[in-house]
Amino acid sequence: MDHKRILAAAAAICLSFGAVQADYVFSPAGGAVYAADEAEDNVITLPNVGDSIPVEVSGATTAPQWYSDDDSVATITGDPDNKSKAVVTATGVGTTNVYAVVGGQLLKYKVVVENEAVSAPDRVSIGSFKLDNQLDGAALQVTGADSRDISWSSSDPTVATVDDEGNIRAVGKGKCTITGEYNGITYYAEITSEYDKATPFIPENLAGTIKLSDAEPTKKVNVNAGEGAVVEWSSTNEKVATVSDGLINATGKGKCRIYAQVDGVRYYFEIESEFTGESAGKLLGTIELTDASPSRQPSLNNVPEGVTPVWSSSDESVATVDEYGKITAKASGSCNILVRVGDSRYYFAVTSKVSGEAEMPELIIRGVGNTSQLSTTGMDGKVTFTSSDKKVATVDAKGLVTAVGEGTAVITADNGKTKASVKITVTPAGLVGDANLDKKVTVADAVAILQSIANRDKYALKPQGSVNADVDGVSGVTANDALVIQKFDSGVVTKLPLEKKQ
Repeated sequence: MDHKRILAAAAAICLSFGAVQADYVFSPAGGAVYAADEAEDNVITLPNVGDSIPVEVSGATTAPQWYSDDDSVATITGDPDNKSKAVVTATGVGTTNVYAVVGGQLLKYKVVVENEAVSAPDRVSIGSFKLDNQLDGAALQVTGADSRDISWSSSDPTVATVDDEGNIRAVGKGKCTITGEYNGITYYAEITSEYDKATPFIPENLAGTIKLSDAEPTKKVNVNAGEGAVVEWSSTNEKVATVSDGLINATGKGKCRIYAQVDGVRYYFEIESEFTGESAGKLLGTIELTDASPSRQPSLNNVPEGVTPVWSSSDESVATVDEYGKITAKASGSCNILVRVGDSRYYFAVTSKVSGEAEMPELIIRGVGNTSQLSTTGMDGKVTFTSSDKKVATVDAKGLVTAVGEGTAVITADNGKTKASVKITVTPAGLVGDANLDKKVTVADAVAILQSIANRDKYALKPQGSVNADVDGVSGVTANDALVIQKFDSGVVTKLPLEKKQ
């Protein structure tokens, strides 16, 4: 791709109003940058993951705060030796924005990362194996390659040999390394052998082929052993499957053998595993979502202190789930809502019966006991109001909604011909705009919001902080909420939150 070398000077986006401020210029150090398009000069293009470029804010008297919208695409890190400079580094292919916050201004550059990193490892371990007379062989596997296409060799054929398909066979005692050359990469396995060739040969018999997966990760097997006979079980690769008393348990993807030795004879099972570890886990309950109740937030009990549950959906076209476990229907259908708590996995079976029509309007009432008046403009005749959950919100005959408890309810207006519904969410009263929960509304709350957006894992707002931060009249916390708080701090906006936009 041809690039034109041009000078880029970003226009400052002012987040603070009501006072004269200095003009700062955010640009690549030295003023030069490769831009993707002449018409858009505030663009930094990094060819490959791992590439970096220095940037600076000229005219700054205090150290800027640096942020990236998406650290998985590009990071921005301040220079400890020069407070006005930083380095932008490509971390993944894609597009994001990086910012400098200084003197009440938010300065932005768009960053485009074009390609993955070009480097690749030249030597990769594929495990270590212990062989003896009971387990004298193993089959090597390389992800993404056919073992028959790899050039295999042994550093000491008197200890173990390897054939053209990656099958290892013990020959004597000692240690050696089995290597395989493929596409310029050396794959290797360390072998420790206790095999004694003087020990009599033990015949082997194929007992069956078993396929394991996330849906069926275990299998109980047995061999023809007489009453009281002792069966010795073993696996050729415990990274694929383990065995105990005939119970085979998948631990990863690949192939291996499970051996059972009894009365001088060895039986073996060929194992083919597609296990990924992403199985749903234990069922915690079933949830039905409807137009009247399109969202739910199930509770988890006995979560260990310091452990944060991780939520996900098996099909986000049916239902999504946020980081706090709130499930929201998107269309009719079924899916599982998964939650990982430490090393344990659980799921809720969700059935969605929503109509898929236009998204229901939402009204947030901050604080139990507060009220909000609904309008029925356009609905002729007598209108009857109902609440889907009177423990959250009640409604009188004139459409006055009263918050009774924290949670979500749906208020429906019905005149016998048409129905209209609004989702009511009752939150703690809190202090509107107080994102960092310091009981004040200042520019520090705007910074807390931007930090949360830039790096949610490190700077995530607390649940009440997220409620307080949503001030711009549009559901969800975005950079625009930070802008509104900046305006409130400077006196341009006099009341929070802004009226909800229709």
